[in-house]
Amino acid sequence: MFPDSEIANTFREIAKAIYENKNRVIPNPLSEEELDEITEKIDVLNIYRTFAIYYFFKKASLSL
Repeated sequence: MFPDSEIANTFREIAKAIYENKNRVIPNPLSEEELDEITEKIDVLNIYRTFAIYYFFKKASLSL
């Protein structure tokens, strides 16, 4: 939409880095256990984020 935007330039840089990459590596897929660990960590982070947002707004409403 905006070809001269900063985000468009960032995507161009990423695409160029991928295209020019000479280190051809085939990645190994994650195991089911590794995926579960990542999912659990994301869930915990989301809980912390939700609590932080709730606490912020609760504190802000008390100071009004």
